[in-house]
Amino acid sequence: MNDTERQEEMHHHTEEMHHQAHHQAEELQQKASEVQEKVAQSINMAMNSAADSLDVTANKMQEASKFFRDKNVDSIKDDVSGFIKKYPGQTLAGALIFGFLFGKVLSR
Repeated sequence: MNDTERQEEMHHHTEEMHHQAHHQAEELQQKASEVQEKVAQSINMAMNSAADSLDVTANKMQEASKFFRDKNVDSIKDDVSGFIKKYPGQTLAGALIFGFLFGKVLSR
């Protein structure tokens, strides 16, 4: 094999290596693009979920504020009295459980 043939063979190998490197770079770029797309989708899903949760929370807070705006001490007292009259057994059980737990907390 003479010098010219060696140079041609080296040139051929160099071009082949360049082609392989270019091909691998394209594959890596494609994979990076796919990963970027998946990350973007995941972030969008998380943000949508958070926004939905915030909407629900905001609605519940609005309902609670409306409840307190519409109520006064007398109407709350009347509601509690009505509940006690309607469910005396459950109210007594709840009061006993609350008293027991409250006593435990205070005794520590």
